[in-house]
Amino acid sequence: MPPTVAPRRSPLRLLQLAAVPAVTGLLLWYFFHRLPPGAIADSYRHASPAPLAISLGAAAAFMAARAWRYRILLAAGSKPPPAGPTAAVTVAAWWPGLLLPGIAADAAFVYLAVRRLDATVIRAGGAAVAARLLDLVSLLAIGLVTAPFAGARLPALVWAIAAAALLLGLAVLAGLRARRFRAPLLGLLGRLPGGRRVAGRADLALEELGGGRRLAGLTLTTTLARVATAIQYTALFAALGQSVTVWQAWFALSFRTLLLAIPVQGLAGLGTTQLWWTAALTVMGWPAQRAATVGFQIHLLDLSVVVPASFVAGAALLLIYRRPEPA
Repeated sequence: MPPTVAPRRSPLRLLQLAAVPAVTGLLLWYFFHRLPPGAIADSYRHASPAPLAISLGAAAAFMAARAWRYRILLAAGSKPPPAGPTAAVTVAAWWPGLLLPGIAADAAFVYLAVRRLDATVIRAGGAAVAARLLDLVSLLAIGLVTAPFAGARLPALVWAIAAAALLLGLAVLAGLRARRFRAPLLGLLGRLPGGRRVAGRADLALEELGGGRRLAGLTLTTTLARVATAIQYTALFAALGQSVTVWQAWFALSFRTLLLAIPVQGLAGLGTTQLWWTAALTVMGWPAQRAATVGFQIHLLDLSVVVPASFVAGAALLLIYRRPEPA
């Protein structure tokens, strides 16, 4: 029997994996040297409990909206998966993405959806991709709309790129709904080995999602999720004693979240997410020192509240909604 040969990783993937701890360490070193003494301890010592409770409630509303959206995306024919198990999978798949860089949350969702919701890999993967595309389009739209209210000062080129990306995203969403536009893409997929069956399933799933009722449901749930996150982070800013309007928090959050698409991120977002928060707050006119301090504090407080809550809630829901034993 020939020896098993381990699969080779691409040089780009190896470089990305090696860059994660390096980027995390360098950025943490940079921020630690710029933060005023006691800034990290102040993140917890002076945090107000009432805004933290509001933030946690808004995070729960965000998860509920995402679970509702996944029920629509995973629906086979006219039968969506059960609400309880879908909520369990959604919450349980959330916290890995908060701790691990890359597509950890999407991979966890696909795995759990296949194991607990009896979804196919194609449908679960398609739901994850569709959710990402809806998030991208909604974040671009929110960023463009809220920027004037948040006092953001962006170069004209950035406005043009963001508007073009939004129009492209909307065109892709509209094209996937129409068979004559998606047919060439699925035709290319069908030429790959085993791709004909995959293309047929993908075409059926996209045709099911193209109905007006499901499109309205996807729009509503995405909007509810985005509103919930605006409330969540406005409350987190308030917990730190920062007077920030909903428009400002919404813009900064959209700006920061769009930058999370950059391939190299820190472990648990440490280092890089603080940098994205700093960039967003600086664009809004905050002094660099204050932006760096608050950006670091808001991320630490966010991780401290959301990660334990999502881990406990996800584990509890998975225990409550066990996968039924086969008859």
